Order: sequence, then structure tokens, then C-alpha cells
Amino acid sequence: MTVGGISQSVKKRAILAIVSLICSSAAFCPAADPAKTFEELFGADVKKASTSRNTRDAADFAVKLLENAQKVGDDPVLREYMLNKVCEFAMKDPSGFATAVHAVETLMKEFEAGKNVYADKLLGLYQTQYEKARGAEKVAAGEEYVNHILARGDELMEPVQPASQPAGPQINVETINAAIKFYRQAQVVAGAIKSSELAAQVAQKINEANGLIDLKKRYEDLVSRYAARPDDQVTAKALTLLCLLELDDPALALKYSSASGDEGLKIYVPLAAKPVKDVQESLCMELANWYKALAGSASGLQAKINALSRCKSYVAQFIALHTKSDGEQLKAQKMLEETGADLAKLDPAGKGGMLSKAVRLSLPKKAGIIWEYEVAYRPFRISLSPDCKKLAVCMYGDNGGYSVFDVETKKEIFQCNIGWSYGEAFTPDSKIFMATGPQMSVFEIKTGKVLVDKKPRADNAYDTPAFTPDGKYVYGFQPQDRAKTLDVVEVQTGKKVKQIPLDCKGTIGRGFVSLSQDGKLAAVSGVDQGEAAGKQRFCKIVDLAAEKPVQSLPCSQEGEGKLQVYLLSDGKRAIGDIFRVGLTIWDIRNGKVLAEFKKPAEGYAFTPDGKRLAFVSGFNVEVMDAASGKVIQTIKTEKPKEGNLVIPGACCFTPDGQYLFYGFCVYQNDYKEVKTAGAYLVGIGQ
Repeated sequence: MTVGGISQSVKKRAILAIVSLICSSAAFCPAADPAKTFEELFGADVKKASTSRNTRDAADFAVKLLENAQKVGDDPVLREYMLNKVCEFAMKDPSGFATAVHAVETLMKEFEAGKNVYADKLLGLYQTQYEKARGAEKVAAGEEYVNHILARGDELMEPVQPASQPAGPQINVETINAAIKFYRQAQVVAGAIKSSELAAQVAQKINEANGLIDLKKRYEDLVSRYAARPDDQVTAKALTLLCLLELDDPALALKYSSASGDEGLKIYVPLAAKPVKDVQESLCMELANWYKALAGSASGLQAKINALSRCKSYVAQFIALHTKSDGEQLKAQKMLEETGADLAKLDPAGKGGMLSKAVRLSLPKKAGIIWEYEVAYRPFRISLSPDCKKLAVCMYGDNGGYSVFDVETKKEIFQCNIGWSYGEAFTPDSKIFMATGPQMSVFEIKTGKVLVDKKPRADNAYDTPAFTPDGKYVYGFQPQDRAKTLDVVEVQTGKKVKQIPLDCKGTIGRGFVSLSQDGKLAAVSGVDQGEAAGKQRFCKIVDLAAEKPVQSLPCSQEGEGKLQVYLLSDGKRAIGDIFRVGLTIWDIRNGKVLAEFKKPAEGYAFTPDGKRLAFVSGFNVEVMDAASGKVIQTIKTEKPKEGNLVIPGACCFTPDGQYLFYGFCVYQNDYKEVKTAGAYLVGIGQ
């Protein structure tokens, strides 16, 4: 269509170009009437999408609108208006759900003033999806809806962690009650979809939230009684112990310990109030034993978890400071293992109880390299155990194998030389380690005992397989066997128990398998060696229960590197890497490309919340916003004085996103001899 001799498309491009040019001006002021500008740009498209009988047209328009919203990034008023319109049109058709979610998540991130409004809007999207779903889809939509309701409640819980303040611990009852409202809402939906697992999770969150309210009430009651009678040693001692153990706040406990009449509290609370890193070696084990005794006499679960966590941190500090290999070191190592085992029983998820959302690691809070772990050969992959306390480094080559370290002490606790390996995993309790390649091997980490040593096939290795969350099965395929299926192999016996057809045109080459956290989906990527079509990269999302591919992701055929696709922890996205080409992020539900990074990297990793992406390249770590691609932090590492540094595709974040592990290798003599190799632990900062 033309208007005044100028086509609408040309006119639109001209207006966008003018808006973009104006936005780049230093003196730019956002347009006062974004609706008018929007109408000038997209009036005809809006009319077409609004009047079309096919609602898919509205969803397709929303995708184009989202792309155009990126072009006015310097006009926040217009950008906010456009993103809201994206959501409006995307939700007119089920295919637009992912687009709407992306738009609202962007609004939440970029427009702080309206964050709560947009958070409610996002929750509304998931509610709409759940209400419109039918059959099996309704259960899946309900689970997703519940998880997002819980996330809203958890966000409200985050700011209410106890902290040393003049007014005492900052526990906001009003905010906690608001969180409980969300949890109650989630409880209703979990009941409606008959999910006992989610119902139990919700019930635990409600109990923990009510526990915080009760904790505040008991704290305020004791403070009131202490103010009325500061010479009451019973009240002073009870208040000291509550601050010390239940609030895990020795600095606050220090205010009352001198009046407690307890000599142990008078001596040790002032020492416990100091940062662990400042405690002298001679006092570390004394404080550790004191906290262990407190854990034994404490009545509440939270108090026991906090006391044992403190005990463990002092033991770890002693081991780090005590350089002699003697009896004292051996005693400390034994106590560290015993305390860790006790904590695992009380707090199997490693969350630190209701007062902490993150795994507690006694590591320095700083940006840059913290520790270095040394290995014999070039690191090829890096894996972190579920309890975040063990780091497995897979070494490259025929003479390779694994080194497993204690994260906090840097001590190597287990080593195995099994030659080439294509995949590894820890069992959920972090006690058993398993690896597969030409053979399948399972080891007890504490003793190094070989539990299983099976060969699925003597002449074929499984190419980069994945273990199920329980560690009982491994998914993979054998390219040398001209495979066309995804095999399911029992770890204990090495027996192939199932084969899932992948619907490829030819046999599979250079494959890779990744499983979702719940073990329900697999991303299978590789090269489809079809005779007629030629060799083409592919990635299929496989429903493991239905035993069939349910989605194909569009893959770049650029370059010659291997495609490796990982499923992200949010259960919605996958990230694919082509060596020396770049990364692609997909929505696995509809196969759409969400982002592309034409930026080769030796290693990369997402934070567990999926919001940040770390690129390891050369001597730098770049942390970027995963949605916009904007670099938000650069961490420089020291360049070795001699040799050539290689940082392979091996890195991973801790669950709290505050630390990154990545492998390095320094060669000399033109990459023919390894000078030094290992892994860096890097602090990303707060």
C-alpha cells in the first residue's frame, strides 16, 4: 500500500531511522506521546492484526513488534509502550505465549518503577495459560503456574533475612504474610492438578514463613523482658542463644552475652562475631568444637543447621591455614567430613534452612580469581556436585581421567585414570561419582572404591551422554555403530534397556545429549548424515516418557564445529554452542530463536536463574545480561609469563551465581607439552 507516493513499509523504516537517530543524540528527550508515535509506525499493522480472523497473525505481529522495540532502546517511554503492546498482541494466540513472557520479563528488568506491576502481569500470563489449557497440557501448565507463584512468594521472602541492625533482625511480618498469600494460592493450584510433590513443597514454604514470624515474636518478647530486667541472666542467655543460633547472628548476640552469666558465651561470642577469615589458626578448632557442642544441645532444626554450618566453616579455615600434614590436619579433615555428613542429613538440599536461600560456601566475597586447582592434563569438562562441595575436573586425552576436589579446602579427595571420557555425574547425595566413555565406571568418592566397571560395548564409546538425576541410567548413542536411536543404558549392569528413534534422515555423527533437571526431557544434538540431504546439524527435544522427539530446533550450519545443546534449569530454554562460531538460545516449547551471540568463546555458562551468561575467552571472563547481550562485568585473569594459555569449553556457576569455575591449560613448545593445568575459582562479586 502507498500513501502520497510512499509505501507504508518505506515510511515505517524512515520513521524508525529518525527515532533511532534522535535517540542517539545527547540532547534527546523521549517523546511525550508514545501512543501517537506507535500509531504512526504501526497503525496499519495493528488494524490488520486486530481484524484478522486468524489469531496467529496477531502473535506474528507481536514478534515483529518485539524486534522493532530493540531499535528504540534509548527512548524508554516508547520502548515501554511497545513492549506492553507486544504482550497484548502476543496473548491473542497460544503460539505467542513465549513472546509475551519475554516482553514482560524485559519490562520487569528495565523499568524498576513498574516492577511489581509487571511481576503481577507475568503471573497473569501463566494463570491465563493454565486456565485455557486442557487435558495433560493443563497439568503441565499448572505446574509452571505454581512454580511462578512460588517464585513471587520467594521474592518477597528474600529481603526479610535477619541482619545485625540497631533495631535487631529485619523480619517484616507484613511482607512475609504477603508471601504466604502467594503460597496459599499455589497450594490451591497444586491441589487442583493433584501434584503431591508440589503440594509438599508449598507446605514446607508456608511452615518456614510462619516460622520466621514466630521467630520475630519470640525475639521481640525476649528483648522486651531483657529491657525490663537487664540483670535477668536466664533471659539474657536465652536471647544470646536465639541470636547466635536461630538468627545465625553472633554480632547481635554480642549485645547480650556479657549479661548471660554463661562463661562459654562470654568467651566465644566475641570471637564468633569476627569474620571467619580473621580468626587465628590456633582458635579455629576451638570455635569449631564449641559450635558443634551447641548444635548437639540445640532443639530447633534451624539452630542445628546454623551451628553445624559455622562449625564447618571454622574447620575449613583451619585446614586452609594449617599447612603441615600431621595429626592435627588429619583430625580436622575427619571432622570436616563428619560435620558435612551431619549437615547433609539435616539439610539435604544444602539451602541452609529457612534463613538462607543459597548454598552456604565459606568462600571470599570478592571479584577475581580466588583459588586454583591443579590437575595433570588439560581440563575438558567441569562438574559441580549437587551439594556444591565437590568439583570434578575431566582431563583430556588417552591418559586423562578425573580429579575431584573439595571446593572449600582445595584438597584433591579422589582421582581416577580411565582414559577418554565423554560424560560424568554425581549421585544426588554427592557421595558417588560416575563416568562413561569406552567403559562405564562408578566410584565411591570417599574411598575411591570402584563400584561398577562395565563396558556397554567393547568397540564403541557413547558420545557425550547424560545421566539421569538419580544416576541409575545414562542416555547416549554410539556414532561408530551408525546409530539412529537414543539408547538408554542401565549404569549398574551396562545393559541397553531401551532405544528411542530420533527420526533422522541418516545415521548420527558427533552427538551430544543433555537432560532437563527433572529428567523428563532430553536435548539431542549432532550431525544428521542423511545420504540425500548431506550432513546437517540438528537438535531434537525428546519427551523421554513418550519416547519420541517433540520439537526440532533450527540450527546454524555455519562453520565446522560440533553443536552442543544444553537444556537450561528453567525448563523452557536451551543453549547451543558451535565451536568458534557462537551461541544460540531457543525456546524449546516452540522452537523459536530467542537470542544469538556471534561471539566465539572457549567456555560459557549460565547462572542458574538464567539471567546472566559468562563467556570465558583468552584471559578474561565477561559476564553479560543474557537477554540484552550487554556486558555488565569483565574479570581479568593474569597472563602466564611463559607458554600459551588455553581455556577449554569447561566452566560452571555455583547455584547462587556468585562463583564461576573454569579450566585452563598452559602449553609450551608450540602446544606440544603441558606446563601447568587446572581450574580457577573466580568470584563474580555481589
